[in-house]
Amino acid sequence: MFRPTQNDYRAYFNWNTDITPLETTGASMPRHKFTFTEFEDLAAATANTYLTDVVGVLTIHTNLQQLKRTSGNACFMRELTLENISGVKLKVTLWGESTSELTGNL
Repeated sequence: MFRPTQNDYRAYFNWNTDITPLETTGASMPRHKFTFTEFEDLAAATANTYLTDVVGVLTIHTNLQQLKRTSGNACFMRELTLENISGVKLKVTLWGESTSELTGNL
């Protein structure tokens, strides 16, 4: 089963779920949680059932490219290159909707 984060518990909500705001100011839960993986260790992380976090500087990004699949449908692709603090480069290919989500921020 796929999970976006590496946590022991999940909360499920439906139409009958009642949510009550917590009235405390103390932060007993972290707002964000990252478990960064070195670029060199990514191959071992492919078996993970959760997303893998990496950190690096965006050094190269290509323009949005429209490609045709063998079925004739169009799809979009964009390539990025990240570089970590050790100088190791990681080439990343984005497909589909994720390609246009970054357009305004590059």
